[in-house]
Amino acid sequence: MSKNIIYLSKDVLRRDYIRHYNSKSNFETPNIDKLANEGTVFENYYCSSPSSGMAATCFASGLSAHELDRKTFREVDQFNQVKTIFNEFTNRNYQTYVLWTKEFEHLAYVHSKVFDSSTINHYAPRGGSREITPQKHAF
Repeated sequence: MSKNIIYLSKDVLRRDYIRHYNSKSNFETPNIDKLANEGTVFENYYCSSPSSGMAATCFASGLSAHELDRKTFREVDQFNQVKTIFNEFTNRNYQTYVLWTKEFEHLAYVHSKVFDSSTINHYAPRGGSREITPQKHAF
């Protein structure tokens, strides 16, 4: 039996958006709720750095922000300071996928570039505005 690892991360996904945490949420999140009910839920998470790109780099590399060779918010080269979790998944014959909007790819990925070369991108519908309807559409 093969094992699956699903790591969900959403930039600016507040706890009150997800029904698993807030039954009165304006959003219906049945798939995230099912994953939460059948898997592991982390109750606390603290951001490792001030930008999404740097936070993604910290998560993927296991380094703290002060250890990174990246100190500014700018486009960077492919991350190779240390092996990342995506490199390790590839070494263990796991396939990695990223699901995001094209807009977020251009806003965050260019500032981190931590995914393994075999990572497959999938694009979600747009929906990051403050309006409830586009955000519901993205879910």
